Amino acid sequence: MHKKKFKIWEGVYTSFADAPAVGPGYEGATWRERSLRSARDAVAKLASGETLDYSLRQRNAIMPVVVAMLLSRQQRVSVLDFGGGLGTAFPVLASAVGGDIGRVDYRIVEVESICSAGRELFAGGKGPRFEPELPGGGAFDVVQAASSLQYIEDWRGVLRLLVGYRAQYLILGDLLIGGFPSYVTLQNYYESRIRSWFLNAKDFIGEVESHGYALALRSECDTRVLGVDGPLPMDNFPPHLRVARTSHLLFAKTPAS
Repeated sequence: MHKKKFKIWEGVYTSFADAPAVGPGYEGATWRERSLRSARDAVAKLASGETLDYSLRQRNAIMPVVVAMLLSRQQRVSVLDFGGGLGTAFPVLASAVGGDIGRVDYRIVEVESICSAGRELFAGGKGPRFEPELPGGGAFDVVQAASSLQYIEDWRGVLRLLVGYRAQYLILGDLLIGGFPSYVTLQNYYESRIRSWFLNAKDFIGEVESHGYALALRSECDTRVLGVDGPLPMDNFPPHLRVARTSHLLFAKTPAS
């Protein structure tokens, strides 16, 4: 008997309303427990000077470069990480910039349960701040949203809030974008089926640029999926709807905006 091949994504829908999601998704206990293990491992490796996980470094490859560049020309750098989970991007950044991490004000916006776990994880040390809501005002040097916008039904509305912080650089990482028309699918995650956008790249980039930003870099990301580093397993989708890898996008604020 052949073992049924696990499918990460299933179904093609035109909207979130049409996609029959199931379970708590990224607000459930399974995601929190797995994320906490990953975050604890990253924090421990940072403290001991060990090399951080390759997949973790891949998912957060752009942030260290941008922050290091800004630190070279200004005294402090402020970062807003929307949907930053338990802060696994922070050890990657700290490992890259070393002692200069003390000059970085790093703020993570997440749901309260994740914020609570994050505060406990980084208690007593110089780490990120965790907040359950986007700040009501102010500005940041860098705004990051990694592997988050595709899970939001009104991603354009959230994008409008993020560009409102007038960041010098906007990092939108680990995105599911390609040359296909935008569609919604369901991501299988343990007991959950999570709605997710696969977005048309041209439309998505154009939307960001309409807010006074210019695309400075687009690179592919090899994240580990089902224990494999490489192309995303999408054989169950028609060829024209597949994407081989997620994308990292870096946008710079245009001088006139």
